[in-house]
Amino acid sequence: MKIKFKEIETHEWDEFHNLHKIVAGKSTRSSDTWNIQKKNILNGSGLLIYFTKEKKLISGSYFDVSKDDIKYSVSVTKDDYFHLNCNHKSIYEAIKFGKKNKKSNIYLGHLNDNEQDIKVK
Repeated sequence: MKIKFKEIETHEWDEFHNLHKIVAGKSTRSSDTWNIQKKNILNGSGLLIYFTKEKKLISGSYFDVSKDDIKYSVSVTKDDYFHLNCNHKSIYEAIKFGKKNKKSNIYLGHLNDNEQDIKVK
């Protein structure tokens, strides 16, 4: 596991972006948005937690960071590594990061009570 905050190598971010595109089957947002998120890591308003196996990225989670809060934004895990629960570990590490850095809240999203879309659930 690696945590990137206020520093990240281009190849690390590109590998995260590329894995997300492969797993999602398409690019889910513009390159400009991805570039903003990378810049956010560099300026301290973003956090990337990722996992590798044999030097290949298998899972990663990006969080937005503000003065008081951390907000889950996007994550990806290769299908054959779901059993390792990397996303849960990423959230746990984000919570630990937040406590260490005196963040008041972590937001993981909102689910409507009557949500029908299984992927959203």
